[in-house]
Amino acid sequence: GYRTTLATVHLPNSLSKVGSNAFIDTLWYQNLPDGMVIIGDTLYGYKGSMPSNTAITVPLGIKYIASFAFSEQSNLTSLTLPEGLREIGYEAFFDCTNLVTISFPSTLSHIQSRAFMNTAWLNNQADGFVYAGSVLLTHKGLIPMDTPITIPNGIKGIAANALQNQYFLKTITLPDGL
Repeated sequence: GYRTTLATVHLPNSLSKVGSNAFIDTLWYQNLPDGMVIIGDTLYGYKGSMPSNTAITVPLGIKYIASFAFSEQSNLTSLTLPEGLREIGYEAFFDCTNLVTISFPSTLSHIQSRAFMNTAWLNNQADGFVYAGSVLLTHKGLIPMDTPITIPNGIKGIAANALQNQYFLKTITLPDGL
Protein backbone atom coordinates (compact mmCIF):
# COMPACT_ATOMS: atom_id res chain seq x y z
CA GLY A 1 0.00 0.00 0.00
CA TYR A 2 0.84 3.66 0.02
CA ARG A 3 2.65 5.23 2.95
CA THR A 4 0.58 8.36 2.49
CA THR A 5 -2.75 9.16 0.93
CA LEU A 6 -1.40 12.44 -0.45
CA ALA A 7 -3.48 12.79 -3.60
CA THR A 8 -3.01 16.43 -4.64
CA VAL A 9 0.22 18.38 -4.91
CA HIS A 10 0.46 22.05 -5.93
CA LEU A 11 3.99 22.93 -6.98
CA PRO A 12 5.24 26.48 -7.51
CA ASN A 13 6.87 27.41 -10.82
CA SER A 14 9.95 28.48 -8.86
CA LEU A 15 10.64 24.91 -7.69
CA SER A 16 14.14 24.07 -8.92
CA LYS A 17 15.09 20.80 -7.26
CA VAL A 18 13.22 17.80 -5.88
CA GLY A 19 15.01 15.02 -4.02
CA SER A 20 14.72 11.38 -4.99
CA ASN A 21 11.82 9.43 -3.55
CA ALA A 22 10.18 12.60 -2.19
CA PHE A 23 6.80 11.55 -3.62
CA ILE A 24 7.37 7.90 -4.56
CA ASP A 25 4.94 6.36 -2.08
CA THR A 26 2.13 8.83 -2.51
CA LEU A 27 -1.21 8.37 -4.17
CA TRP A 28 -0.41 11.49 -6.22
CA TYR A 29 2.66 9.83 -7.76
CA GLN A 30 0.87 6.54 -8.38
CA ASN A 31 -1.85 8.40 -10.32
CA LEU A 32 0.65 10.04 -12.71
CA PRO A 33 0.89 8.60 -16.24
CA ASP A 34 3.80 6.30 -17.06
CA GLY A 35 6.92 7.84 -18.56
CA MET A 36 9.17 10.69 -17.48
CA VAL A 37 8.01 12.44 -14.33
CA ILE A 38 8.90 16.13 -14.29
CA ILE A 39 8.42 18.25 -11.20
CA GLY A 40 9.30 21.91 -11.70
CA ASP A 41 12.81 22.07 -13.22
CA THR A 42 13.58 18.53 -12.03
CA LEU A 43 13.39 15.32 -14.01
CA TYR A 44 12.28 13.25 -11.04
CA GLY A 45 12.29 9.80 -12.61
CA TYR A 46 10.76 7.35 -15.00
CA LYS A 47 7.51 5.71 -13.94
CA GLY A 48 6.33 2.38 -15.28
CA SER A 49 7.94 -0.14 -17.61
CA MET A 50 10.28 1.33 -20.16
CA PRO A 51 9.90 -0.17 -23.65
CA SER A 52 12.86 -1.99 -25.22
CA ASN A 53 15.47 0.13 -27.02
CA THR A 54 14.21 3.41 -25.61
CA ALA A 55 15.87 6.67 -26.64
CA ILE A 56 15.14 9.49 -24.20
CA THR A 57 15.42 13.17 -25.03
CA VAL A 58 15.17 15.15 -21.81
CA PRO A 59 13.07 18.27 -22.47
CA LEU A 60 14.44 21.79 -22.46
CA GLY A 61 13.98 23.55 -19.13
CA ILE A 62 15.21 20.66 -17.00
CA LYS A 63 18.03 21.84 -14.75
CA TYR A 64 18.39 18.82 -12.44
CA ILE A 65 18.02 15.07 -12.85
CA ALA A 66 17.18 13.55 -9.48
CA SER A 67 19.15 10.77 -7.83
CA PHE A 68 18.05 7.30 -8.97
CA ALA A 69 15.87 8.86 -11.74
CA PHE A 70 16.62 6.12 -14.27
CA SER A 71 18.51 3.57 -12.14
CA GLU A 72 18.36 0.01 -13.45
CA GLN A 73 16.46 0.95 -16.62
CA SER A 74 18.16 -1.64 -18.82
CA ASN A 75 15.92 -0.77 -21.80
CA LEU A 76 17.39 2.74 -22.04
CA THR A 77 19.82 2.79 -24.98
CA SER A 78 20.27 6.47 -25.91
CA LEU A 79 20.10 9.70 -23.93
CA THR A 80 20.08 13.31 -25.09
CA LEU A 81 20.49 15.85 -22.30
CA PRO A 82 19.32 19.45 -22.90
CA GLU A 83 21.22 22.71 -22.80
CA GLY A 84 20.42 24.33 -19.46
CA LEU A 85 20.89 21.09 -17.50
CA ARG A 86 23.21 21.84 -14.57
CA GLU A 87 23.29 18.77 -12.33
CA ILE A 88 22.81 15.01 -12.40
CA GLY A 89 22.02 13.25 -9.12
CA TYR A 90 23.51 10.24 -7.37
CA GLU A 91 23.13 7.00 -9.36
CA ALA A 92 20.73 8.75 -11.77
CA PHE A 93 21.63 6.30 -14.58
CA PHE A 94 23.25 3.58 -12.48
CA ASP A 95 23.02 0.10 -13.97
CA CYS A 96 21.48 1.25 -17.26
CA THR A 97 23.48 -1.56 -18.80
CA ASN A 98 22.38 -0.92 -22.41
CA LEU A 99 22.83 2.86 -22.35
CA VAL A 100 25.39 3.25 -25.15
CA THR A 101 24.96 6.81 -26.44
CA ILE A 102 24.82 10.00 -24.37
CA SER A 103 24.78 13.59 -25.61
CA PHE A 104 25.93 16.02 -22.90
CA PRO A 105 25.13 19.76 -22.79
CA SER A 106 27.74 22.47 -22.29
CA THR A 107 25.84 23.77 -19.24
CA LEU A 108 26.40 20.64 -17.13
CA SER A 109 28.71 21.36 -14.18
CA HIS A 110 27.76 18.97 -11.35
CA ILE A 111 27.53 15.18 -11.40
CA GLN A 112 27.02 13.28 -8.19
CA SER A 113 28.79 9.99 -7.61
CA ARG A 114 27.98 6.79 -9.49
CA ALA A 115 25.64 8.65 -11.88
CA PHE A 116 26.75 6.58 -14.89
CA MET A 117 28.26 3.55 -13.17
CA ASN A 118 27.68 0.26 -14.98
CA THR A 119 26.40 1.82 -18.19
CA ALA A 120 27.60 0.58 -21.57
CA TRP A 121 28.66 4.17 -22.34
CA LEU A 122 31.07 4.34 -19.39
CA ASN A 123 32.24 0.74 -19.76
CA ASN A 124 33.14 1.43 -23.41
CA GLN A 125 35.34 4.44 -22.57
CA ALA A 126 39.08 3.97 -22.93
CA ASP A 127 41.34 3.94 -19.88
CA GLY A 128 42.29 7.42 -18.73
CA PHE A 129 40.23 10.49 -17.99
CA VAL A 130 36.55 10.26 -18.91
CA TYR A 131 34.62 13.47 -19.45
CA ALA A 132 30.86 13.91 -19.47
CA GLY A 133 30.69 17.05 -21.55
CA SER A 134 32.58 19.67 -19.55
CA VAL A 135 32.70 17.61 -16.34
CA LEU A 136 35.55 15.31 -15.37
CA LEU A 137 33.58 12.17 -14.57
CA THR A 138 36.31 9.71 -13.60
CA HIS A 139 39.66 8.21 -14.44
CA LYS A 140 39.52 4.61 -15.62
CA GLY A 141 42.51 2.67 -14.37
CA LEU A 142 45.19 3.92 -12.02
CA ILE A 143 47.04 7.15 -12.64
CA PRO A 144 50.74 6.23 -12.83
CA MET A 145 52.86 7.05 -9.79
CA ASP A 146 54.24 10.60 -9.61
CA THR A 147 52.48 11.67 -12.82
CA PRO A 148 51.42 15.34 -12.56
CA ILE A 149 47.90 15.86 -13.88
CA THR A 150 46.50 18.99 -15.52
CA ILE A 151 42.76 19.29 -15.98
CA PRO A 152 42.18 21.11 -19.30
CA ASN A 153 40.70 24.57 -19.69
CA GLY A 154 36.96 24.55 -20.30
CA ILE A 155 36.22 21.89 -17.70
CA LYS A 156 33.46 23.27 -15.44
CA GLY A 157 33.28 20.60 -12.78
CA ILE A 158 34.70 17.46 -11.27
CA ALA A 159 32.14 14.77 -10.47
CA ALA A 160 31.80 13.47 -6.94
CA ASN A 161 34.35 10.71 -6.30
CA ALA A 162 35.93 11.29 -9.75
CA LEU A 163 39.43 10.60 -8.47
CA GLN A 164 38.53 8.16 -5.71
CA ASN A 165 41.14 5.43 -5.12
CA GLN A 166 43.79 7.22 -7.19
CA TYR A 167 46.43 6.46 -4.58
CA PHE A 168 49.41 7.61 -6.64
CA LEU A 169 48.00 11.05 -7.54
CA LYS A 170 50.24 13.65 -5.96
CA THR A 171 49.97 16.77 -8.13
CA ILE A 172 46.97 18.16 -9.96
CA THR A 173 46.56 21.52 -11.70
CA LEU A 174 43.00 22.81 -11.98
CA PRO A 175 41.81 25.27 -14.65
CA ASP A 176 40.37 28.72 -14.05
CA GLY A 177 36.58 28.72 -14.12
CA LEU A 178 36.24 25.30 -12.51
